[in-house]
Amino acid sequence: MPSSGSEPRYAWVMLVIGTVLVALNLGVLSSLSVFLKPISQEFGWPRGATALAYTIGAVTIGIAGVLWGRLADRYGTRPVVLVGAIAQPTALVLLAGISSLPQFYAAYVVLAALGVAAVNVPTIANVGLWFHRHQGTALGVLSAGGPLGQILVAFVAGHVIVSYGWRAAYLTLAVIYAVGSIPLAFMIRTPPVLAGAQVPGAVARASHPLLPAPLVVAWLSLATVFCCATMSVPIVHTVAMLTDRGMPYTDAVRVFLVIMGAGVFGRVLLGRITDHLGGLHSYFWTSLLQTVLLFWFLRVESMPVLYALSALFGIGYSGVMTAVWVCIRELVEPKVVAMSLAVVVMFAWFGMGLGGWHGGHAYDRTGSYTRPYLDAVGAGAVNLVIVGALIRRVSRARTLPVAQPAG
Repeated sequence: MPSSGSEPRYAWVMLVIGTVLVALNLGVLSSLSVFLKPISQEFGWPRGATALAYTIGAVTIGIAGVLWGRLADRYGTRPVVLVGAIAQPTALVLLAGISSLPQFYAAYVVLAALGVAAVNVPTIANVGLWFHRHQGTALGVLSAGGPLGQILVAFVAGHVIVSYGWRAAYLTLAVIYAVGSIPLAFMIRTPPVLAGAQVPGAVARASHPLLPAPLVVAWLSLATVFCCATMSVPIVHTVAMLTDRGMPYTDAVRVFLVIMGAGVFGRVLLGRITDHLGGLHSYFWTSLLQTVLLFWFLRVESMPVLYALSALFGIGYSGVMTAVWVCIRELVEPKVVAMSLAVVVMFAWFGMGLGGWHGGHAYDRTGSYTRPYLDAVGAGAVNLVIVGALIRRVSRARTLPVAQPAG
C-alpha cells in the first residue's frame, strides 16, 4: 500500500488553487440571493422574473460545462479556466450597468457560459486526478470552497448593498474576481496521470465497474435534478422569505450565512465520511437530512432554533454534492470520469435552476413561500426514492459473481 506521502507534492497546491477558484466561482451565482430583493424593488420586477436569471444561469452552466469539459480534456485545464477567470469580472461589470430584464438575463448568460462553466467542472476534474489515496478528503475540501465562497461573496455584497447600493456591489465583486481568479488560473498544472507519469496508487477503485457508466450517470443525473431543486429554494429565497416575515434584512442575511458557513464544515466532514461509508450511502443520508430540515423552515419562529436549523441544513445540503462527486469516482471507470462528472453536474444545475425559478414563480402565484418550500420537500422525497433504488441496484450487482478473464 502506498504511503501517505504518495500524493504528488503539487497535489496539495492544486487543492488550494482549486478550492479558491471554486469558492469564487460558485459564490458569484448564489449571490443573487442578496441581490434579488433590491433589484426587483428598484425596477418593479416580479420575483419570479428576477429569480429566472438564476435559472438561466444554472441551465447555461450545465450545458456549457459539458463543452468546456471536452475542451479541457483536449487542450488542458489551464487555458479553459483562464477564459472563465477573465469572463467572470467582465460579466459582473455588465451586471452593474443593467437597466432591463433582457440585459440582466444576457449578463447572466455571459457569466454562466463563459465564466462559471469554464472554471467549475475542469477544476474539479483536474484536482480530483491529483489524488489517489485521499480522493474523498480532497474532494470534500474542494467542495467546501463552494459554500465558503457563498459566505464571503454574500457577506461582501450584502454590506456594500446596504451602504452603496447593488450596482456598487457588482463592481466590487468584479475587482475581487479579477485580482483573485486570473493569477490562480496561470498556476494550474496537468495531473501526473494525464501527463503519463507513473504514480503509486493511481489505479482507480472503479477499474472493474459494477454497473455500466451510462447507467450510473443516468441514475445520478435524475437524482440530482430533484436533489438540487430541493436545495436551491432556500439558497435563492431564504433572505426574501425571512424579510417577508418581518425580519430585518441584515438578520436575514446572517441566517443565510449560517447555512453557507455550516456548508463549509459539512463538505469537509462528508469528504472524510465518504472515505469510510462510501459515496452512495453518504448521498442518501445527507439527502434525507436536507429534506427533513427544509420542512421545518417555515414553522420555526425562534431565532436560536432558526440558526440551529440553518446550520444543520447547511451540513446536509452541502454534503450532498461531495457525496455525488465521490459516487462518480467510485462507480465510473477512470477513462470516462471527467465526462461523467460533466453530465451529472449539468443535470444538477438544471435542478438548481428549476428550484430557484419555481420558488419565485410559486411565490408570485400564491403570495406566500409555503407552497415553494413544500414543493421542495416533495422533490427531496423523489430524490430519496431514486437514490435508494440505485443503492439496491449496486448491492445486487455486488452479489453477482465477477467474470474471470479467459485464459
